[in-house]
Parts: sequence; C-alpha cells; structure tokens
Amino acid sequence: MSFPPAPHGDCTPAAPTCDYETIISRSPLPMIGLDGPAKTSAGPKPRTWLYPRAQFGRGALQALFSESRRTMCHVSYPETATPPALRALFRLRGHGTAVLVDATGVVSVEASSSSSEATASTTAETSFTPPPRVRHLKPGTTLCFHGEEAITLVVDAKDGQPPAICLAAPASRGQEESSTVLGERRNSLRDIHVETLLEGDKHWYPADIFFGGQAPPHATGEPVTEVELAHEDGGSLWVAPLPLLGHVVIDCPPGAEQPVLTAGESPAEALAGTEFAECHTDLKQVEPGRWVSRNRLGLRYVLVDGATASRVHVRASSRTFSRRGAFACSDERLTRMWTVAATTLGTCMQTLVVDGIKRDRLPWMADNAAAIGPNAYAFGDSRITANGIAALFLPQSGYVNGIADYTLWGVIALALDLEAFDDEALLAATAPELDEVVTSLLAMTNSNGLLYTTKDESSFPHTGPGAVFLDWGVEVAPQRTPTAFQALWYWALRSAVRVGAHLRSAEAPDAPSAGQLHSWEECATRVARTLNNAAWDHSTGAWREYVDGVSRPTPLANTLATLAGLTPLHAPGVETQILATSSGTPSMRAWALRALVQRGLRHQTVDELVRIWGPLVDAGVNTFWEEFPSEGEQPTQMYGRPFGKSLCHGWAAGPADLLVLAILGVQALAPGWEEFTVDPQLGELEWAACAIPTVHGDVCVVAERGRTTVDVPAGTALVRGAERFVGPARAIW
Repeated sequence: MSFPPAPHGDCTPAAPTCDYETIISRSPLPMIGLDGPAKTSAGPKPRTWLYPRAQFGRGALQALFSESRRTMCHVSYPETATPPALRALFRLRGHGTAVLVDATGVVSVEASSSSSEATASTTAETSFTPPPRVRHLKPGTTLCFHGEEAITLVVDAKDGQPPAICLAAPASRGQEESSTVLGERRNSLRDIHVETLLEGDKHWYPADIFFGGQAPPHATGEPVTEVELAHEDGGSLWVAPLPLLGHVVIDCPPGAEQPVLTAGESPAEALAGTEFAECHTDLKQVEPGRWVSRNRLGLRYVLVDGATASRVHVRASSRTFSRRGAFACSDERLTRMWTVAATTLGTCMQTLVVDGIKRDRLPWMADNAAAIGPNAYAFGDSRITANGIAALFLPQSGYVNGIADYTLWGVIALALDLEAFDDEALLAATAPELDEVVTSLLAMTNSNGLLYTTKDESSFPHTGPGAVFLDWGVEVAPQRTPTAFQALWYWALRSAVRVGAHLRSAEAPDAPSAGQLHSWEECATRVARTLNNAAWDHSTGAWREYVDGVSRPTPLANTLATLAGLTPLHAPGVETQILATSSGTPSMRAWALRALVQRGLRHQTVDELVRIWGPLVDAGVNTFWEEFPSEGEQPTQMYGRPFGKSLCHGWAAGPADLLVLAILGVQALAPGWEEFTVDPQLGELEWAACAIPTVHGDVCVVAERGRTTVDVPAGTALVRGAERFVGPARAIW
C-alpha cells in the first residue's frame, strides 16, 4: 500500500497545533456562512414555533415535494410518505403568561375562557377529542398559566400544513414583541412546558421546537443570502463562486425586453438552451428592469439572452451551522477531497438532506442513512438527520420511497443516528413506528427468517422483483433471493434490537417489550443461520450473490454482509470481493469502503478514495457528482438526458467520514461519542489532523510521525487500549 505522495520540501505545510480554530483554518469550506460569502445582517429575533413529533419533517417534505413538482422537468418520486396530521392537541402548563402569535391553522380552546385570555384548566387532559364547546383564538391572545393546571389548545391545520403554533413572551413596555426563545430568563417562555398529542398517540410527547420568522419554518427553507455572479470576460456566462440553490435575480435597463434565463451546473448546460433544461427557468418581473426566477434553481452558471443584464445575483438558500468539522493533512489533494465532500453534503442540507440541489431536491431514506457518517464528522447536525428520518420512516402505503430496502435503511438509520448523535428525542418519538415497521416486516418472512417483499402500484418504478432496488445498475433475477437484500434485513433486525434495548434502558414509554426484542433477535439468528448455510461459498471464503448454494460471490453481497456483521473475523475472500467493486453509485462505493475500514484495510481504503474520487478532485470540481464519469460518455449525461446528472449530490460525500476513519482512526465507541478511539495510520503522510463536532464538544486530533495529540471534550472519554482519558483532557503519546 502507498498513500499518494505528499508534497515535498518547502511545499509541505507544517502540522497545525491541536486546537479547533487552527485545524479549521487548514480545512476551508467555501460555503455560504462558513468560509464563503458572508451571511446577510441579522434580521428580527427568531420566533418560536412548536410542532408535534415528526410533523416538522413531514411538513418540510410536503413543501419540498410541491416545489420539486413545480420546478423539475423530470421527477420520479413515489408519494408513499405519510402526510402531516390534520389536527393536534397542544397542552401548555407552567407559570406566567405567553402570547399566541400565529398558527398553521385554526386554534380552539374551551368556550368558557374569556375573550382576550385563555386561562389554565384541568380539562382535555388525556382525550384526543376536543372539548364540546370551543371558541377560536386569534393571534395576539394571551395565555395565562397557574401551576400544574394546563391550557389545551386544539389546532386544525390548513392547506396541507402540519399543525404548529408560534408562541412569544409578553412584550415589554415599548416593544412590539419580546424575545421568543424558550429558555431565556427575561421576558421569555422558560417557565412554560408544551406537550402535544396526535390521534392514535398513547401519551403526550414534548413539542419539537424550531425557530423561524413570520412564516412557519418547515415551509420557508434555509436562510437566504444574496450572492453576486461574475460576468465572464469576453464571454456570455455569469458565474457563481460556488454551487448555489436559490432564486436568480436579473437586472436590466428599464424598458428592456424580457430576458430568457438558462441555468446549469456546468457551462455546457447553461449554454445548451431551454430545450435541454432540467428545471423550469421562467421569470417574473417584480419591478421595472428587474426579473426573478419563479423557482429556486440549482446552478453554478447562468446565461441571460434577449436582454443585456447589468447585474445577476442569486438569493441563495444555505443552512447555518453553529460548528463544523475539519480534516487536513500534509497531502493537499486529500485535504481538498475532504473539503469538496463536506461542501457537497452541506450544500444539499436544505431543511432536510436532499439528493441534489438541481434535481430532484427531495429526501430518500438510503441517502439519509448514507449522510449520517459524513454529517457527524463534518457538521454534527443531528436535527436535520432526525427530521429526515421522521419524515419518511413510516409510509402511508407500501415501502419508504416505494423501495423495500429503503424501509430497511430507515431502521438502520435509527441505529446509526444513535451512535452518531444519541438523539433520545428522535428515538422516543419514533419508538411506536419502529414496532409497527418491524412487525409488518416480520409478517413477510418465511420459516428461515428470510424477508420476501412484494411490489405494488406504489413502488418506485425502477425497483426489481419485490420492490428491491439495492443500487442503480443492480439487476435482481426473478424468483431468486439476493444475499445483499437479506444481509440488509439482518442488519435492520440487529439495528432494531440495538435501538429497542437502548429505549428500554432509558425507560422510554413506547419502548419495545422484552418479548418483542426476543422475537427480533430470534429472527436475526434464523437469518444468519440460513445465510451461513446457503449463501456462504466455502470454496472462495466469500458471500454468494444469491441464497442458493450455487451462485458465485459478488462485491455488493460481501459489502452489505460485512456491514451487517455477518462476515467471520478471518475472511480474505470477502475482502478480495469488496476490493473488486468496480461499479455502483458513490453512495454504495462509500459503503464498500466503510466495510474495508471495518475489516482493518485502512490503507487500501485511502488508495481506493484516491482512485475513485481523486479524478474529480484533480478536475477542480467544487462538489461531487451523482455518478462518477464513465469513459466514452458525456460527463454530465444520465437517465438518457445530456444534463440529467446532478453535479452536487449528497450521497457522494463519503470522503467526509472515510478520510478521518481511514487515516486517523477516530470513531465513536458509545452513543453520542461518550467514548471514542483514536488510532492513526499515516502511511507516507507527514501529519494529519481533524476536528469533529460531537454533541459534547469538539474532538480535536493532530497526528504526526511519532506523536499524537488529542483534545478530549467534557462528557467524553478517549479509550486507547487499556488507557482511558476522561475529558476535559489532553492526551499525548
């Protein structure tokens, strides 16, 4: 093995000191609000919006889907997700007063309350049915609280929105509206506790708190920044400094004809004309000489025809990150690979983690699962992961995204989220659905524990028999049982047991019973036994393509069986198969490399990262693509369309966690990084460093030849063999 050669002599940057700001400075992220264009000045103080469990994510999905249908020329997205609830109860208790500022629908309370105030009472404590005599509350109504007595509000949502309310503390004298942030000490809502109840809930859940503006935050997208586009010298294109998602604004001389806009992620796409466009780029005039695209567009390049533009800018949507991670090393090519990967994912974090900013701009469960590792190492944003899982986890019909294996990825994602973020609120809120999902899957198993799903009209049209997808380019033979799918099923069962046991230890109200956990474990045992008997090829020491005792091994079967924990400790045949992976999406290629890391083949993992992602880095891309370029094909071609390929696709962000795992060996050992390990393998590198934004604080590591320094944040412990460093501490060896 050999890493790519590091720069030599004076070109080799020195190792940074082990502190967050220094490491961050070595790993610039050219993103809005980070190291790219600055955010616009702060506006009014954010308002506090409260949602029942899962409703923010479901509402955000509805908003994204409506926008996608309006914007995209080509979109195929199964409408299987559960829509937002029509009604919810909000139970408020505490001390003092609050103001009902707004809501997503009609808010009702018992009719006995006075006209300008709603006073706490003890009614409507456990029933979902609203009181028989109600009156509607208008914005501005004051809510008064007295001890343990509660006010129960009924919210009937409108226009397909989720039920939500906006609360504020009473305004101080001379102010229109005081701070609305829950937990602040003055003129705040810190003494008010809000719980919610949806139809079918067995008990009340804490409300989910989000901050937004006048409109509910599930529908408004990320904060907006104006980003100027530069006009090419002697050319026709306007160029953004980085890939953007937003509304294009064109300024022309007053009285000019309406311009024609073409936008693209590449110069060729922007120059190709509207007939090859992936998105509708029609404009509306907002004032004389100013035109704005009706839809948000994913782009880097813009062509304005039919009028002379004096200025073009984009009102770009960009997520705000309170902290972010970093990776840097003595090989600048690897450092740039990490920054491109992190930029790719961060740009695709648009209220939910969407597939791409050009198309389809929608969440898929397998993409969400694939993003958990990169997100944990690059941004530590547990909220967006939780919202994506909640939006998709329990479909109203069929499977998640219409794909049987995406339902399995949903269960796996819960366990991955537990390890990365230890998000107790997500696990508790999803517990009832976890039982429902696993129970429905168990009903489709045979006596050997194998899962046999069926395809119906709600399934994604590109799936194979049984609505099984696995990856683009994978074809499943009819009437055969793919090992890769059954390995995913085993992984999902083990994940369900892991999450269920955690819920029981936390005494969550909807935790699965001991009997349920036993049945899940028993099914997993049967699956493992069946696969070992019929899918393991003793002659090659690897996993067969099908559970049939005769088929040959394939890389995908070995990748997923290894990630699922099925592969024995010594299995060089499995490693050979994984290393032989020669096709697949960047998402599945990253999973294959995580399997190599799991097998201890870390040097080979870096070699594969350089071989697979390196050409795009060398080409100078700002973000990674939906699919790697293929020799002999137009680079941007996909789905039979010349510009169908997304050039900023979240599932391609695998290097964001893989580089840290493979080179520095930094990984969590307990939920939420309460315990972690560091085991550098520098190869030919002079040094490598990372900062990881965990829920407890930043884990900072600098590894040089002969010396490793680790900053251990409070609430965590670094485990190194028999040694244990409890934070806050600095470990050096």
